[in-house]
Amino acid sequence: MSDYYFKKVIKDNSEDKRNKKCSDKEEFDMGHKNDKKCHDKCEDKCEHKCEHKCEHHKEEKASLIEFDVSESSRIVFPTVPGVPGGTTLPLDTLASVKIDVEDDDNKILLQGTVEWTPGDITLITGIVALILLGTIGVPLAIEGTFRIWRSTDNSPFVPIFETTDTSPVSAVVLFGLTTGDLLTLPFGTTTTSFHWVDEDPSCGENRYFLTLDLSLAEDPTVTPVGGTLTGLLSSFLAPLTSSVETKVLTAMEIKED
Repeated sequence: MSDYYFKKVIKDNSEDKRNKKCSDKEEFDMGHKNDKKCHDKCEDKCEHKCEHKCEHHKEEKASLIEFDVSESSRIVFPTVPGVPGGTTLPLDTLASVKIDVEDDDNKILLQGTVEWTPGDITLITGIVALILLGTIGVPLAIEGTFRIWRSTDNSPFVPIFETTDTSPVSAVVLFGLTTGDLLTLPFGTTTTSFHWVDEDPSCGENRYFLTLDLSLAEDPTVTPVGGTLTGLLSSFLAPLTSSVETKVLTAMEIKED
C-alpha cells in the first residue's frame, strides 16, 4: 500500500507539473500574442505621440513629468569682426557634447564640473618694487571664466552661458624680498560646478562646447619702477595658463508633453 501511495504521489506531481507547464505556456503565448498585436497596432505611431503604447515600449520609454526653470547669465565676450554674435574661429575647448533635438519645444539641461589649477605667475623686478613701495598690492587671485557655446548644424559658435570662479594665491613670501628680486606666486586648485538650461535649442544637431578663460582678479594700471611704459599689470606678465585635472560636461534633452 505504501508503494502504491508513493507511485501515485509521483504520478500526481508529474501531472501537476505538466499541467502547470502547459498552463504557463498558454499564458505566455497569449501574452506574447497580445503584446505583439499591441506592438503591431501602434508600430507606426510609437515613435510619435500615440496614446496607446504596448508594454514593450512602456519599459523603454521615459519622459519628465514636470520641469520649470528661472535663470539668467552675464555674457561679456569681445566681438569677432565679420561674425556678428558668434565666431567661426576654433575654440580651445575643455569638453564638448552633442544632442539631436527632436522638437522645438524641448529644452537641454547642461551640467558641468571642472577641477582647475592656474599656473604660477612671476612678477618682474619693476613690479616687485611697486609692491614693496606699497604702490600696488600682490595679485591675490586669478579668475576663471567658464563659457558654454552652442553651434547648431555647424553654424557659428554662440555663447549662451558664462560663470566666473576664483583661485586664490596659495603662498606669498615677502620677507627678505628686495627691489631687485623676482616674485613667483603659486595658486590653489579650485573645483567649479554649474548647470544651465538651454531653453531655445533648434531642431537638429546641437553641439555644446565648454571653454575656460583666465584673468587677474585685479588688474590695475601700473608703470614699473625703472620703466617708461604704462599698462595693465597683466601686460607685464607671461600669458596665464592652467592645468585641468577633472572635467565633466553632460547634456540631457527634456521633453515637454
